[in-house]
Amino acid sequence: MASLDTSPNRNGVYYLAAVLTACLLGEAIFWGASDFSSGSLLRAVLSFLYLFPVSVLVGWLTAVLFAFVLRRTATALRLVDGWQWSFAGAVFAPALVASIYVLFRALERPVNSIPQPIVQFIIAPLGLFVGAIALGEFVVQSIAALVVMSTAGAVTALVLQRVHRRRRQKAPAPFTASPRRS
Repeated sequence: MASLDTSPNRNGVYYLAAVLTACLLGEAIFWGASDFSSGSLLRAVLSFLYLFPVSVLVGWLTAVLFAFVLRRTATALRLVDGWQWSFAGAVFAPALVASIYVLFRALERPVNSIPQPIVQFIIAPLGLFVGAIALGEFVVQSIAALVVMSTAGAVTALVLQRVHRRRRQKAPAPFTASPRRS
């Protein structure tokens, strides 16, 4: 099994691409359906520019988890082509969001057999997935949201496949100076 290059800048580019692509697509799809109904293009564009940083703050952790699961699965299954990554992304994105949502909702109710501090210890970190929990409301209740999440997951996975492929290419050898001869 080939080892992955774990240099921070290369992994950082992969996860940054995941966050920016997933949040941009997620916001663009849901924003487009709601803000264009107002009729003002300028207002719609300004609200998009205003809400994009908010969507990054809300969705970064879910996007990073999606990218991590996707890359590990693609590596284990030896997925190479873009369509294979896109298919995996289309399956993983709604499944990830729905599973985080269902887990959060299940743990939200008090469980008598589990001590309350342990339940709170699990729920509090899940609150960081607030974007997934909010989207989970739509994914669980609507087929249209499922299609939207699948589309966003597929496109994000295609971008991540391109970044992953670039990562796997051999980097040029660093410059090494020849020893000085006296």
